[in-house]
Amino acid sequence: TVLIVESSNNGQLSGEYYLSDADDSQDNIVQKIKTLSYISSKPRFVYQPCITFIDDDTSSYSLVERYHNAMQSAGAIGNYAVMTKRLTDDSSLKNLLLDYEKEGYTMLYHCYYQSGNNTAYFLPNESRDIGQVIENVVIGLRDMKQFGFNSDGRYWVTPYGVNDEAIQKVARTCGFECMLANATDDIIVNGGNCNRFNLPRNSMTINDNIASTIARLKNKIDTVKAVNGWMIITTHANTWDNTTTPEDSIAEVVSYANTVGVDILSFQEAYESRKAMFYVTEHLENLFGNLC
Repeated sequence: TVLIVESSNNGQLSGEYYLSDADDSQDNIVQKIKTLSYISSKPRFVYQPCITFIDDDTSSYSLVERYHNAMQSAGAIGNYAVMTKRLTDDSSLKNLLLDYEKEGYTMLYHCYYQSGNNTAYFLPNESRDIGQVIENVVIGLRDMKQFGFNSDGRYWVTPYGVNDEAIQKVARTCGFECMLANATDDIIVNGGNCNRFNLPRNSMTINDNIASTIARLKNKIDTVKAVNGWMIITTHANTWDNTTTPEDSIAEVVSYANTVGVDILSFQEAYESRKAMFYVTEHLENLFGNLC
């Protein structure tokens, strides 16, 4: 018999479910887990559909403020992936982000510093230097703790969206809770995407193709609603033009989500509510192999 136990955020037992009968074969157990039919039939494993918005880089005070104002105008909460050197160089930016955190924004960790070829050592090629990767990561994590962010930088948005075995090892070694990597245009289905160190993102690039981007995101929102999933939408305010297109586009996506009944949550709220499922899936994979 395979037993799944789910705990609440305070560590108290909140439910337990049997996924299989005692006489099930291992192959049958694995198939049941893969289909998630037994999981999704239990109320505690069915989560509210939701979306999380994250803006990368925290490039400047004005851009951070603009993103916040765009989310506020749309009536939604946002999140930031923090590049800590920016905050070290500009204490007013640090203080602004600390204020936004009080409003419910999650400050995810991005890196200490990222700049084109100067930090190409993150990339999975012959120029990669894991020693430099770790140095960059550790300096930035130190900053996050010294700045006093509630998250302590435990959620990692990797530079350049890198994700491979070596980077995942760095994430685990440095004590990250989870890792967000390349924008894969996928959604998380009740934690069933398995790997908390490869959380998928959907890119919302503001350019001449924004109409098709919005259409794609609306289609994804329909799927999120249908499967009680979670979609992470990534923006880069440092690429926005001087028109109102970015603000209008965010407002349209948020409005659509509200219309179909999909919540907009902070990253911390969305992740922590699903964390038990990630850990369960990770444990079962250790027992039975890949389930996805």
